Amino acid sequence: MTKISENILKTIAETRVKPEPKWKFLVRNWSTLILFGLSLLIGALSFAVMLDIIVRHDWDIYFYLHKTFLQYTLLSLPYVWMLLLALFAGVAYYDFIHIRGWYRHRVYLVVLASIFLSVGCGIVFFLAGFGKIIDRALTKNIPAYGLVKVNKEELWNHPDDGLLGGEIIEVKNENEFVLEDATGKQWDIQDAEAKLNSIDINQGENIEIIGSRESADKFVAKKIREADSEKEDEFIKKREAMQSKKVLELKKENKDSEKNEKSGEAERSE
Repeated sequence: MTKISENILKTIAETRVKPEPKWKFLVRNWSTLILFGLSLLIGALSFAVMLDIIVRHDWDIYFYLHKTFLQYTLLSLPYVWMLLLALFAGVAYYDFIHIRGWYRHRVYLVVLASIFLSVGCGIVFFLAGFGKIIDRALTKNIPAYGLVKVNKEELWNHPDDGLLGGEIIEVKNENEFVLEDATGKQWDIQDAEAKLNSIDINQGENIEIIGSRESADKFVAKKIREADSEKEDEFIKKREAMQSKKVLELKKENKDSEKNEKSGEAERSE
């Protein structure tokens, strides 16, 4: 027996070291595996939100804000989600090197596989709409989140630069309506042959307008499109409610007309 072995046995005898039960190793290993999986899942969800924000962003209006495309891009990137993605990639790596038998695998291959897995799952989550759902939920329920992301309502509140967004509160005719912007100011919008992507302009819709300011409260629209904002869900519910109301009114009118016809026939028969 070597001197090193003797010293080890002596230390074990003096400190009365006892081997830990097997179940502790199993619990520790499975906990690490679960944390590794959760890290990949959260990373994938972070990528889904990041991709959703990038895809839905208004990349074509940087010229109106007097910025270069590079400046606009640097101002628009979702840095919070990029940091979260990097953070949980690091957590996944940390969890992996604490999994029993990790040394049998090449770490860089596992890291690359984890990144591709998170990105792949993130794309699937994005296509399924989870990125949008998470972004909307955080914007609605956590005020601080709105401070670290691009505010689309503020982005479209530059009438002097030709950008105006808000909710239609009154439709005067086919070429004129009243819009209320994010600050509560009302604008008289004149439609200079602009089209809302072949969709009728209705009261309660949230829209984005590219045009020019004519006076203190008058704006001429050159291009109109539906707003992809945090109020979209509210608008959809409002529009469905209005459509349901119209259907009920039509049914009531039909019943009244049928009732009048029957009463008229009864009077003629008498």
